[in-house]
Amino acid sequence: MPTVSGFWIRVVDGQVKGVRDIEPTDGLMMLEPEWEPAVEVTPDTFDDFIESMEGHTYNLSSTPKQIVFNKRTLTIDEIKTNMINSENFKFSGIVSQQTQNQISGGMFDTALIENARNVLNTKINTIESATSIDELRTLRG
Repeated sequence: MPTVSGFWIRVVDGQVKGVRDIEPTDGLMMLEPEWEPAVEVTPDTFDDFIESMEGHTYNLSSTPKQIVFNKRTLTIDEIKTNMINSENFKFSGIVSQQTQNQISGGMFDTALIENARNVLNTKINTIESATSIDELRTLRG
């Protein structure tokens, strides 16, 4: 499993009391001497289209201590929501660009916005009608 170092964990009486991504200062170490180096451990493979990092556990018996991340497979509805959110973000970018054009003294192209809205609605309808992850993966391109 891939690891990322540079983390610090504070364990008191077998319980995690804090995690940092910055080395504790000498002053903090004097106040809280329990800080130890730690690493993040992530799954060997991760497909961000169908999987999500979800929660973590601690392996306090290892040296260095480990922050172990879990993954889960997204439902088809969650994948659809992610794809629709992405398409909405793209549309918002087009609207923002046209607004910036107008603010800068240029034209606000309503025909471009209307075309983008039609493309957005078509993509959303196509995403919503998909019945499998393979179909959604094809739509993503």
